[in-house]
Formats: sequence, structure tokens, C-alpha cells
Amino acid sequence: MQELIYLSDAKLRQFVPEPQRRSWFGRRVTGLKLGGSAASFSGNVELALDRAGGEQNNADQLAAVVEHIDGRAPWYWERAKVGAWVYFEAPLFAFLPMMGRLNTALFTDAPPGRVEGHDPAHGTRLLLHGSRNHLVTDIPSTNLRAAGVRGSRLHMAIQTLRSVAPPMADQIDAPAPPIPGPRFADPSAFGELFDAVDRLSDAAAWMRGYARVSLVTQPFDGEAGQARPLVVATPLFVAYAPDLPD
Repeated sequence: MQELIYLSDAKLRQFVPEPQRRSWFGRRVTGLKLGGSAASFSGNVELALDRAGGEQNNADQLAAVVEHIDGRAPWYWERAKVGAWVYFEAPLFAFLPMMGRLNTALFTDAPPGRVEGHDPAHGTRLLLHGSRNHLVTDIPSTNLRAAGVRGSRLHMAIQTLRSVAPPMADQIDAPAPPIPGPRFADPSAFGELFDAVDRLSDAAAWMRGYARVSLVTQPFDGEAGQARPLVVATPLFVAYAPDLPD
């Protein structure tokens, strides 16, 4: 069984409007077990929902939603575009940025090559953002200013996340809408954020889950001066993956 860190009830409600779709979930389960039919899975995945508002209805809804999106969600570094669902497996830092009354939980991946088995195509970086109200377990608060992020840059990065409207309709087969203007979509703001988080700790934990893409930037320059694409997404769920790397 795997421990959930984050579960978005709002995204579950998007997929399962009440009461028309009750027929979707006939299984009465307290956990989720799915066969790995898509390229994103190398084997079965089990998710314990004991703390994820562990009611029976949540377990059934999550099982139905994952079955629905599993076959159409590529890896996050493949064909990522705004509005599309993606699957991720990566060593992630999970933290709450200390910035006023910000209600955001962030997950950033470890630099490619730092953790064994983590080598995404093109060196693509991953940033997940969501509401701290959807956290299932505690994660640490981090003072990014103390880690070297300038207040103006941190503000710009957070405003970029706030300025991207969550995609409501299924846009997998539709053209991606334009990203926010350059004032808020400056990739260098994210680059500085990643550089600071990368220096904080080597204790990234392997995690997996599904997320919907909010923003895809042009390559940004990291601390090493290398151009790397960045995928920004908001998760349906994030779970620890102690079985990774294979």
C-alpha cells in the first residue's frame, strides 16, 4: 500500500457529478488497486485512502477517475500541453512556501541526475502546485527568502501560478490556450525558485501521481547554466512511491 500525500477533492467532483454517475463505482473498497495497462505503469498501484478523507465514496471516485485518465495521460515530459493530464514518477521535495497567507503547497523535482533513476528527457523539470487544504499529511514550511530567493522573484513565481486559470474542459485534443503574458510567465522566476529548493536538501522522496498541466515554459537556465524545459501542473493526487526506482 502507498501513502497519499495530496488528494484534490475538487478534481474528483469535476469528474463525478452527483448523482448521475453513481453507477461508475460499483466496487466497495477501502483502497485502490489498478492493473498497469498504460505506459505510465510498470505494475499494479495500490493507494491507501485511510487518511484521504477515507470515506468509501472517495475511494470509489478516485478509482473511477484514475481508470478514466490512465490511458490518455503520458509521462509529464512527453507531449505536455496546457489542459492535458500527465503521469509523473519523480523524486520530489514537498513544502509550504512561507509567504504571507499563501495557501499553496508546492512539489518540485530533484535535479536530473542527482537521484539514481531520475533522468527525464531533455532534463525537463516538474513543479506541482495545489491548495494546502488538499494535503493528506503534513509537509514542512520553507522560508525561500532565507534560501536565497529574492522576494520579487518569489512573488513573480507565485503570481504566475495564481494567474493560470485551472483548465475546466478536457483539452487533450484541443489546441493549447496561450500562456500568461511575459510579465508573469518569466521562466527565470521559476529558475531561481528551483535553484533555491535544489540547495535546501538532498532528501527528495520518490512520488507518483496524476496532474493536469497548468503551464509549459520555454527552457530556463538553472544554476548550472543549462537550458531546461519546465512543466507546471496541478495534481489530482500525489503518493509516496517507495518501490522506485525499479
